[in-house]
Amino acid sequence: AALPMIDREKPRMVILDVGLPGELDGLDVCRQVRAKSQVPVLMLTARDSEIDRVLGLELGADDYVTKPFSPRELVARVKALVRRSKRKDDAGPVLRLGPLVVDVVTHTVTV
Repeated sequence: AALPMIDREKPRMVILDVGLPGELDGLDVCRQVRAKSQVPVLMLTARDSEIDRVLGLELGADDYVTKPFSPRELVARVKALVRRSKRKDDAGPVLRLGPLVVDVVTHTVTV
């Protein structure tokens, strides 16, 4: 049910549990989300082996948090993902001077 909602609502971020009930698990959902969108995906799961973390990240998750987790850490990770995605998605005023690009919103300069 979440996949059509993600397409329709365009959330700023998706938090997925690997162990979802039904036909698709969180890894399948992550793969499908990533095929259509660059929305940040945070995997939140009890699966804490290295292979599970690596697989989640390789399938497109931007971060992977294992249970139990600190609520403060989770909030900080969510804020960081949203902040990074906002920089990419919400282009503001940009000044171009030859090869020099100045982004007024993010206060960054690139050549």
